[in-house]
Amino acid sequence: MLDRLQDPGNIGTMIRTAVATGYSIVATIKGTADIFSPKVLRASAGMIFGISVVELDDVDELKTLTTVLDKKIVVTDPREGCPYYECNLEKDIALIIGNEGNGISDEIMECSDVRVTIPMQGEVESLNAAICASILMYEAIRAAEG
Repeated sequence: MLDRLQDPGNIGTMIRTAVATGYSIVATIKGTADIFSPKVLRASAGMIFGISVVELDDVDELKTLTTVLDKKIVVTDPREGCPYYECNLEKDIALIIGNEGNGISDEIMECSDVRVTIPMQGEVESLNAAICASILMYEAIRAAEG
């Protein structure tokens, strides 16, 4: 699930990775850039057509969708999350990736079930949003096959 992401390269890369890792839905929350723009299509290498797309207007729709699909809301939280490899990402998760500059909205953070972080060494404050999404999607596969 994409929370107000703006960079077409990030969005396309996340969609391509979602297809590669077996996710069945990409959901966007209002404020996310157009996922059918030429730049997103190019970055997704056409994989946008290999996955279902759901556009959500607000957090209430996000909650409804995750309830209907029986998914836990997993968010990235660099300050209060547990290391991703210590969390149960095995199955039935809705992974939320936040805006490149502002992260995940406070409203979504408040309704999350699991908060994860990707530990970093040195003075690195953050990673690219698509890289974070890729790490977490592949960790979910690893955990499920565990």
